[in-house]
Amino acid sequence: MLKPMDIHNMEFKRTFKGYDPEEVDEFLATIVIKYETMYQENRKLHEQVKALREELEGKGSQEQDIYDLISLTKQTVAEVKTISRQEADNVVNVAQSEAERILVEARLKAQHVLADAEERLERTERAERQLREKVRLTMESIWNSLTDAGSEPSATRPYRELAPSKSGERPGEVEE
Repeated sequence: MLKPMDIHNMEFKRTFKGYDPEEVDEFLATIVIKYETMYQENRKLHEQVKALREELEGKGSQEQDIYDLISLTKQTVAEVKTISRQEADNVVNVAQSEAERILVEARLKAQHVLADAEERLERTERAERQLREKVRLTMESIWNSLTDAGSEPSATRPYRELAPSKSGERPGEVEE
C-alpha cells in the first residue's frame, strides 16, 4: 500500500520544458496531507472493523453461553421437579406406612382390650354362678336343719318363703 511518506519523498526528473517544480511540489504537498488524513482514517476504520469483529465473536460466544445457560436452567428445573415428585411420593409412602402401622397397633390393642373384657365378663359370670350355688346350698342347708329339727311353723316361715316349692321354683326368685 502506498504510504504518505512515499508520496512526499517522490522525486521526479527535471526536463527543460517540464512542469513548474514549485507547482508540482505544492500539489504533491496537498496530496500528501489529504492522503495522510485518508490513510490515518482508513487505518482507524480497519482497527474499528477488527475490534467490532472481535466484539461480535465475543457477543456470539456470549449468546452461545446464554443459550447454554438457558438449556442448563431448563435441565436443572426438570431435575428439581423430578426430585420433588420423588420426595413427595416418598413422604406419601412413609405417611401411608405409618398410618397402616398405627391402624395395626390400634386393632391389636382393641383386640387385647376386647379379649381382656371378655375374660373379665367370663370370670364375673362364673363367680356369680358360684355365689348363687353357695347361696342356694346355704339356704338348703338352713332349710334342712330347720325342717329336721321339727321347729314350729312360725319360726321357719321366713325360710320357707325362700325355700324351693314343689314345682322347683323358689318364691321371690326372678327369672332370667
